[in-house]
Amino acid sequence: MSGGRRPIRWPGGGAGGEPPAWAGNPGEEAAWPPPVPLSSVVDRRRACVHATVATCERVPSPGIVHVVRLEDGTGELLLVFFGRSDLPGVRRGVQVQAEGMVGRFRGVPAMRNPRFSLLAPG
Repeated sequence: MSGGRRPIRWPGGGAGGEPPAWAGNPGEEAAWPPPVPLSSVVDRRRACVHATVATCERVPSPGIVHVVRLEDGTGELLLVFFGRSDLPGVRRGVQVQAEGMVGRFRGVPAMRNPRFSLLAPG
């Protein structure tokens, strides 16, 4: 390859590094991929989930950290936000959709600074 640049490898993309249909066009807000149950998220893989906020708390730490615990009846997932002083509208009972890379936070499946959207109150 010339210039030392490698093509983007899209998870779930087509042959030749093609982005998946949900990736959208550059400059447009990407469409949301289909949501999966919280029980089926896998570490080190991207996921999109649709669930209800069970708790939302600010965790004492050197910086600002908000931890939102989601539940959907199949499991739980933490959304961890670093450096945000506030999460407007995020409270217990609110339905949210979130997308991000799944990892672990304090031993629990979590997404760090995910893309998220408020859907409806619970």
